[in-house]
Amino acid sequence: MELTIEEKVRLLAGKNAWETEDLGGKVPSVRLSDGPVGVRKPGSDGKDLPAVAYPSSEVLSQTWNPDLAYLTGECLADDCIDADVDVLLAPGVNIKRSPVCGRNFEYFSEDPYLAGVFGREYIRGIQDHHVGATLKHFVANNNEVGRMWADSDVDERTMREIYLRPFEIALDAKPWAVMSSYNPVGGIHMSRNETYLRILRDELGHGDSLVMSDWDAVHDHPASVRAGTDLEMPYHEGHKQDLLTAVREGEVTERALNQCAERVLMFAEKNRAERERRAVTRSVQERSDAALRVAEEGIVLLKNNGVLPIRNGQSVSVAAHHFARQNYYAGNGSSRVVLRTPSPSLQSTLSAVLPDSRVSAADVWGVGYPETFEQADTANVSLVVCGAYAGEANDRRTLRLHDLDDEEFLIRETARRNPNTVVILYGCGVVDMSDWVDEVAAVLYVGYPGERGNEAIANILSGVVNPSGKLSETFGKTQADYPSEHARRDAFHYHYDEGMQVGYRYFDKHPEAVRFPFGFGLSYTEFRWGDPYDTTRDGVPSVAIPITNVGDRDGMETVGVYVASDGTVTEPVKQLKGFGKVFVRAGDTGVLTIPLDRRAFDRYLPENHR
Repeated sequence: MELTIEEKVRLLAGKNAWETEDLGGKVPSVRLSDGPVGVRKPGSDGKDLPAVAYPSSEVLSQTWNPDLAYLTGECLADDCIDADVDVLLAPGVNIKRSPVCGRNFEYFSEDPYLAGVFGREYIRGIQDHHVGATLKHFVANNNEVGRMWADSDVDERTMREIYLRPFEIALDAKPWAVMSSYNPVGGIHMSRNETYLRILRDELGHGDSLVMSDWDAVHDHPASVRAGTDLEMPYHEGHKQDLLTAVREGEVTERALNQCAERVLMFAEKNRAERERRAVTRSVQERSDAALRVAEEGIVLLKNNGVLPIRNGQSVSVAAHHFARQNYYAGNGSSRVVLRTPSPSLQSTLSAVLPDSRVSAADVWGVGYPETFEQADTANVSLVVCGAYAGEANDRRTLRLHDLDDEEFLIRETARRNPNTVVILYGCGVVDMSDWVDEVAAVLYVGYPGERGNEAIANILSGVVNPSGKLSETFGKTQADYPSEHARRDAFHYHYDEGMQVGYRYFDKHPEAVRFPFGFGLSYTEFRWGDPYDTTRDGVPSVAIPITNVGDRDGMETVGVYVASDGTVTEPVKQLKGFGKVFVRAGDTGVLTIPLDRRAFDRYLPENHR
């Protein structure tokens, strides 16, 4: 296609906030949309249209079931087709370095292998249905405060093994696009960071596929084009003029301009070809049912002294703090989703699965709400529903609950009145439970469980579903227990002083600081593991392990396979390199075979840069 220099320049920025430039119909336009847990497409009035709300990426990863990542991708592809969206701006595979990062619920894990596998399967699910996926945010975007300007200072080995690794794994799925992050690395904003964009293309496998900026992340359009950022989003008139001048004056070569323009054209033409192959494969109800399944497998039972499951006929009180009631299904920012219809309340869903139980409920707006405590005094089981809320552009101020005097008082006072108190935690990640966890009978971490979350919670509380979720990040005791919170930082720098000691890689050496470890989650049944044995074939490392369900309920068990270090002080004790999940009926034995990642025994050597 013959294009003028002016047309090529115009092609390298959006037509508007959500579409690529079409040059007056000369080039196919591509429609983009947030987000990772539900299509966030603005309507004609500027308000987001209703969509299916899926569990957060955090909850999805807590299933430890990559098939559900693929299923979620498939369902989101159908949602995109219904909404006339071509490319979804998801998934995010950034590492949960800091427990207060406001977007941790949008990310999969503190572990690069787990995050990469879930990102890869999510992308495959979307793109197998001929809709595009966008892998983000490349790279080292691990806090929201200062994300536009604060430099992420990471040593070479840590960058390769921890922060780049999930992108490398997810890129096996060949996403249509990668989105660069806002932050600088090595003092250079990622949208114009030639070093890392070259690594992305030449070493991690993105090749000639599209790189787009995050929204308003381009500070110097000519420099971004020279570095290999193909598409600036959204359009800025001043940036267009800057780039046109730079090309005319030779600051940007026509070769660099042509390369970016060709990649944008390939992106548009790929979308046009794939559009013709799109067909919806699941009804909206089937997609909602998939959201329920993910929530049921991703909710984590953290503590249980035997009070759960609740027996039909037991009376139940539900004290739902207003914060949790208002923000129960999804986070803010890119993950904001407008529900199609209001979700049923926890009271109504519990009443449906416990038909002989009296379930009473009260909204809590202030300390000492009398109706709440009267109900707790007389109930067999008291549920306290709380949560921590977060979203894009802000980090959490504390790991303790919002309105902590209110919510923590509610938990403690309810537990004082009723020893069978169960805390249900909605929200966005790690919660400091120091003030109350020893006082309660059970804790259920539900995160942001999507539109069917209350049904999933009711099914687990009642024993209709046996919980199988496992944490995909470590729950330390307090914020001060995380090494990231002691690393050097100022208004313009995040120094990743902890190096490789991220998540369980640090906490394995400091078990005294752990509340609930990575991979932890309780069940209503009991599993006994047999001796693992080597099933390596044709040079592909593989481990098999018998799993016997010695309890009286069917259930699912997860096994992680780790590679140990050489024992030196600076090395992690172990690192996850494979995992699997198996369903085993009560009294039966299943064999779980787990292939190890092809790079399971690799270590990056900075002195050799490889």
